[in-house]
Amino acid sequence: MMKKSLKVEILAAQTEQELRGIEKIAQEIWREYYPSMISPDQIEYMLKRGYSIEVMKRELNDGVHYDQLFVDDLFSGYCAYGPDGEPGTLKLHKLYLKPSVHGFGLGQKLLTHVRNYAQQAGFERILLQVNKYNARAIAAYKRFGFNIREANTFDIGEGFFMDDFVMELCLREN
Repeated sequence: MMKKSLKVEILAAQTEQELRGIEKIAQEIWREYYPSMISPDQIEYMLKRGYSIEVMKRELNDGVHYDQLFVDDLFSGYCAYGPDGEPGTLKLHKLYLKPSVHGFGLGQKLLTHVRNYAQQAGFERILLQVNKYNARAIAAYKRFGFNIREANTFDIGEGFFMDDFVMELCLREN
């Protein structure tokens, strides 16, 4: 029996209703996926810190793009990206999929979407941070061509830290 092909759409999130959808799906994903890597208290802190409507609206105003991933018309993931402080650098701030849609190449589709944007906008590289214990995401980023640039621990306040790899994808040949 043949599998039906998935209908995949990536659409910009711009309205408050769309941002509320990202806020809701982020809570689902983080609470399901991250307890093996960070504490429940840190999960709640990071959700509050990164996914309130006010934070996302401010980021949109600062040039960060929020894009929603729909699979067969179901909201299944999202990404956020924008200019970084480093000249020529696009920062991939967020890329998350519901665990139920892992393994279908959808993360690679979102990464391709972000890379295409970065190339068209003239960026030279894409940077991202990933939890050092998130082996699945690290492997996916490496498959796409990202390399580990450095390991670092970032103080995010209230006694919480992110223990991350900074990964880089060069978009131009040297």
